[in-house]
Amino acid sequence: MAALQDFLHRAATLVTAPHEVLPQQLRTGGMLPSLLVAAGSMLLFALGGWFWWVISGLGAPAVVFTKAVLFGTFASFALWLGWLIVVYAILERLTGRRVRVDVLIEEAGMATAPLALGLLMALPGLSFGIGLVAIAAWVQTTQGAIERATEERGPLVLMANLAGFAV
Repeated sequence: MAALQDFLHRAATLVTAPHEVLPQQLRTGGMLPSLLVAAGSMLLFALGGWFWWVISGLGAPAVVFTKAVLFGTFASFALWLGWLIVVYAILERLTGRRVRVDVLIEEAGMATAPLALGLLMALPGLSFGIGLVAIAAWVQTTQGAIERATEERGPLVLMANLAGFAV
């Protein structure tokens, strides 16, 4: 029981504050580790969806792997980059302050870590809920990432974040 409590505490910490539980090298390592965390988290989320598909017996696992995992990871990473551009443009325009792109990428990349929970979508009966929690946690952590990267708070940050997700 203690092991389960420890696991749940770590998972909750990762969801609510991923920047605090990641190793120091990743937190201060620059843009490359952040981009790798983003791509890896999106890959794990896609794999979770594919595992669910295979376990559900809905057929054609190879075709779904190609579409969901390979293409889906690439497309979601490209859309995430689009999200970054929208957030950057809105915040720079509305705040009149210079937004450091490198810091925004570092923070936003680490904020994608909750998507890795999507790997657990393979668990029968919990898959939909786990997918929703992973995406909701991702939206929440991106809000914190934007706030840390820009030192802005309030409705402007929320508006930029939601506009980015509208991409």
